[in-house]
Formats: sequence, C-alpha cells, structure tokens
Amino acid sequence: MKLSTFVIILPYLLVTPAVAHLRHQQRQLQECEGSNPETCGCDVVLQDDYRGTISSTEDGYTCMNWESQSPHSHSRTAANYPDKGLGDHNYCRNPDGEPRGAWCYTTDPSKRWSFCDVPSCTPSTTTTTTSTTTTTTGSTGASTTTSTQLPTCNTPELNDLDELDLRTVLKGANSNCETALSKKKVLMIGIDGLRADVVGMTPLPNIARLKRLGTHSFWANVQSTAAAVSGPGWASMFTGVEPSKHLVDGNGDLRDLASPTVFKTVKDAFDLKIAASVSWHPLVNDFINHEDDTTLDASFLASSDSAMAAKAREWLLSEEFDFVFVDFDGADAAGHSLGFDGYLASYQNRVVEIDSLVGTLLDAVMETSAEEEWLIVLTSDHGGEGTSHSAYDNYNRKIP
Repeated sequence: MKLSTFVIILPYLLVTPAVAHLRHQQRQLQECEGSNPETCGCDVVLQDDYRGTISSTEDGYTCMNWESQSPHSHSRTAANYPDKGLGDHNYCRNPDGEPRGAWCYTTDPSKRWSFCDVPSCTPSTTTTTTSTTTTTTGSTGASTTTSTQLPTCNTPELNDLDELDLRTVLKGANSNCETALSKKKVLMIGIDGLRADVVGMTPLPNIARLKRLGTHSFWANVQSTAAAVSGPGWASMFTGVEPSKHLVDGNGDLRDLASPTVFKTVKDAFDLKIAASVSWHPLVNDFINHEDDTTLDASFLASSDSAMAAKAREWLLSEEFDFVFVDFDGADAAGHSLGFDGYLASYQNRVVEIDSLVGTLLDAVMETSAEEEWLIVLTSDHGGEGTSHSAYDNYNRKIP
C-alpha cells in the first residue's frame, strides 16, 4: 500500500475533488538504444513502446481484445489512448503507464487484469539519480562523456496499521513517485447516526488505527442548513454541496437530488469500477441508481450490518473494484430505539460492533493493497439526542 495518500478524513466531506484522479502522465520518453519493440519493452518508458504479440499474462490468463467490453468494461481504448498500440487485438500493452510494464485485461470474469511477462530491452533503472562525468585526455585533445540514470520510485509500503511511526516513514518517501490510475483505490465508510462525542469517549481500536494515520475531527458538519436527518446529510456527503443546491432537505424527497454524486462523477470521468454495499437501501435505490442505474458495477442491499460488511470485504479481497462504498445503519437504529448517548450501553455497544466490522474491511485492504494508493474516508450523516436527530443543534449536527 502506498503510504503517501492513505488517509482517513473524518470531517466535512467534499469527496469529489479528493477522488478526481488525474490520468497517469506518461514519463518523458528516453532514447532506448538497441531495443526492438516487436520483441521486448524498454524499461525507461515502462514498456510503453512494446508492440509485440504476447497475449497471455504472467499468471497464465488469456488477454482480452482491447476493443471488447466483455467480460470487463473499460476505457483503455484506442480512441482514449491514441498511439499506445491498442486496437483490434489482445496483445499486451501499457497505455496508462503501469509501473511494472505491459499488461492486459483477461478473458476470465473473475480476474480483471494482470501484468504480462514481456522481456526487458534495457536494464532496470537504479534507485537514485546520479550523474557521472568522465574526462579523458590524449594526444588529440580532451573528450567528455556524461550519463544520467533515472530514479526508481522508493515510496515505502505500509504493511501494518498498528505499528506505525508515520513521520519516520514519510522521511523516506519519494514525493515524485507516480501511481497509475488503476492502482488508486477508494474505500468510503459511512456510519449512520454516529455521534461525535461517542467516538471520542469510546475505545474503538479500528477507527483509532485510521486516526493515527491520517486527518480527523470530532467537531465537523456534513451540512449546515437543513434538518439533521439522513436525506440531506447523505446528499451533502455524496455531492459536496449544501441542501440549498442539491435540493434534498428531508427523507421524503431523496429523488429530487439535483447535483451529481461522487460516484457518477468518478464513473463518467474515469470509468472506474464502483460497488456499494448498504444497510439503508434508499442510498442505492433513491440516490445512486435513480441518478444513473449504470453507475454501480455491483450493489448489495443488506439486511444487517454484518452481512453488509461481509459483502464489502468479499469485494475488497477480490480486487475487482476501484471504489467501494459501505453504509452501517446499526448506530442509528440503536439511537432511535433507546437513545443517542455514549453512556447508554445499547448505543455504545452497537458502535463498538461497527468498529469491529470496520476492522475487517481495513484488514482486507491491507491484505490486497501492495503497490496501491488508498483513500479511506470515514464519516457520518448526523448525530442525535434522545431518540431523535432532527434538531438544529450541535448534538444532532456535529459528526466525526
């Protein structure tokens, strides 16, 4: 897992710019002396130049035709990536600058893509940038030769969320490292009805894992103008704007949403694979799918938080999706039943249970996140007081 952008953002959520990934920029082309793009790929340009006919991956999968959208839909087409060797064939290519070189989508529905075993035309670059100058003097005069080697990305991998000295690790990070779009991932965690003070006063080891690693607040607003109920809270979370702009001001007008969600924005701009597992079904039925029923590549309407988290964990372990959204509803249900209060065992115990389920998702990310950058967002739609949460006060409006 890339350490440089693995964060938790607990305050006011304006996700759209945070996940507005820019397409991976092609490294500056270098002269690859002696290379033959029909048989090998030049390391200096990450095998961008390879034009051979290898059509299977290093782990034995058959490559999918680049013009096909089945079994995997994608945006790596000749129209979107001109002059990258794409077309009506299934040969390995590297159109988007993957760090390890040529790759392809596979014909196996359970394996989206994988790298290819394309021979290297040139030796691998070194880990530091060095410049060497040699001067020789002879009877005919002096000559000078200068050679420069490109740096290799040396950003540290994060392997353990519990043992971490972030400042020490970041000192060794290379800020010039680039991560291909296909390696940038998002896990967005929404916990309905999570009161800010309860997070601060309750032992929650998994949320604490994220707090140590990123940025957090116990005194934030998801929206500041409408009643503190789920409709406008989730709508502002999904769109990054106030209810006066997205037009959802209660739970009865969810389909009035007038601003684009982060899910549709990401799908339209980058064609990433998005999945949503929710305990409160209107989030999918009345927000995401009502806006555009082609946005989600997978969805799960759960009957419990544990079932919801199990499905999300399954998705994370499959590595099929780029953006996974989950919604826990248990804290809100406990609050409505007996009260939104950290001193009540019913509410506190439910929050502790949710924290444990959050831990299963974080463990899944850690298990499968090698060479990836992850943005992890955890927040809530409202707080609560008594057995309700609609009042215009800090008990109801402030969120972690």
